[in-house]
Amino acid sequence: MAETKKLILARQRGFCGGVRAALSALEKLLDEHPDSPVCVLHELVHNRHVTSAFAGRGVRFLNDLDELPPDAVLLLGAHGVSPDTERQARKLAKLVVDTTCPLVKARQREAAKLSSADTLILLGHPRHPEVVGIVGGSGAGANLVVSSSAEAERVEVPSRPVLLTQTTFDAFELERCRGILEKRFPDLEFRGGVCSASLERQKCVEDLAHCVEAVVVAGSPHSSNARRLCETAERCGARGVLAEGAAELPRELFELRRVGLTAGASTPDADVDGMLAAFSAAGFDIENQPQEG
Repeated sequence: MAETKKLILARQRGFCGGVRAALSALEKLLDEHPDSPVCVLHELVHNRHVTSAFAGRGVRFLNDLDELPPDAVLLLGAHGVSPDTERQARKLAKLVVDTTCPLVKARQREAAKLSSADTLILLGHPRHPEVVGIVGGSGAGANLVVSSSAEAERVEVPSRPVLLTQTTFDAFELERCRGILEKRFPDLEFRGGVCSASLERQKCVEDLAHCVEAVVVAGSPHSSNARRLCETAERCGARGVLAEGAAELPRELFELRRVGLTAGASTPDADVDGMLAAFSAAGFDIENQPQEG
């Protein structure tokens, strides 16, 4: 008898609290301001399906504040913006609703407290909105964005170093970078790591990767936290597959015996449900990942 094919569903997956709060705020704006243009600066969250669904309901996603129409209400997304951008937004829009994740806000406050005698070393990805917002409000004399342990080996620090981390950075790479930087700069001060939602999802993928052949991550390619989940799976010995929906799943996945499935913190349940249906139709039994302990 052939071995039963199994799809194991990660115990922590999908929308985090900050994303749910941002989505709820946008729903409220649509309800309360039916006669005003409802706009979002950049994306609400990094998920194309979420963006497309709201765009279909009339929400305008702006690349720049210069695109803001008259009499508009504006939502600032979960990744945050720089203080200068927020001040400009409040001058231009009829109403501004800030849905920056509280943990991102905490990073912004830590950076703002730094002085010209400090060097901010921010572990993150230079063009990510969260990183842009943190650096844009930093009070440090120098701001350095470090994306990898290789960069941590090379970075030059002109003054007292303070280490912060993009909330969705890879936890494993964080520890590698922190170890390197603490060895190179003994006076390094560490003031904040990866958020608990990202950490929990990465830990679940680590556990999954040890008992499956591949881990599917439901999420958009431009989602930092979804990409980190793929990297975590591959670092732990499983194939990582990032897909926005069931139609993008490689056919060879359905020939495997054991597959894991998780979702980035910006991924709606509907994307996961579509993948579950595809694996079920291919003969997979669906199981939940056991709880720790």
